[in-house]
Amino acid sequence: MEKVGLTNTELQVSQLCLGTADFGTKRSREEAFRQMDVFLDGGGNFIDTAHVYGDWA
Repeated sequence: MEKVGLTNTELQVSQLCLGTADFGTKRSREEAFRQMDVFLDGGGNFIDTAHVYGDWA
């Protein structure tokens, strides 16, 4: 997976971001880990883990 530079840092992040809003609510722990494994195995390293995810559950 291609990486891009994160502005004003030395970080290189994947062009795709894995959203985790459904983890723990609509996705089981096992499914969440499976999705993360597939994403990481594909070269992804940008995972959205906003603090508010799950607050509505």
